[in-house]
Amino acid sequence: MISKRVEPTPPMSPNEDALTHISQPAFVAGWAALVGEPPAMMLENRSEMIRVLVESTPIVPLAGSVPLADGDQDEQN
Repeated sequence: MISKRVEPTPPMSPNEDALTHISQPAFVAGWAALVGEPPAMMLENRSEMIRVLVESTPIVPLAGSVPLADGDQDEQN
C-alpha cells in the first residue's frame, strides 16, 4: 500500500463553494455524523474546516491489507 500525502488544491472562491449552499444546521449534522460530535468551532470557510479535518485524520489501512514495515514502501515503488 502506498501512503502519500495528498497535496491540497487551491480553495475555490466562497461563491463557488458548494458547502456555502448548505444550511448551518445541516452542515453541523453532517459533521457530527462523520466525526461523532458537532464541531467545536465554526470557521468562516466550511471547505477549510473539511480540509483541516482530512489533514488531521490518520490514514487507516484497508481491512485485510498487510501493513508495510519501514523501507518496504521503497521496494514497492
